[in-house]
Amino acid sequence: ACQRAGIADFISRYRGTDGGNGSLSIAVPSGSSNEISALKAVADARAIARDMGIDDSRVAVSPYRTSGDRDSAIRISYTR
Repeated sequence: ACQRAGIADFISRYRGTDGGNGSLSIAVPSGSSNEISALKAVADARAIARDMGIDDSRVAVSPYRTSGDRDSAIRISYTR
């Protein structure tokens, strides 16, 4: 629940920065032992963005390589 609130807060700030007109990027760890959990977190993040009015076409998901770290996290950023 805390992570969902953090994602919602980030998306709210994204929308407030430039009206949410830029693109939202979600980087998912690839090769980590928690890759499946990370993919589920990406799906949750996309759903939160959609619920907050962000069209799926403005959300890009891409992998990033890890060294197999079990605690690799998804990374969310935006461009203006």
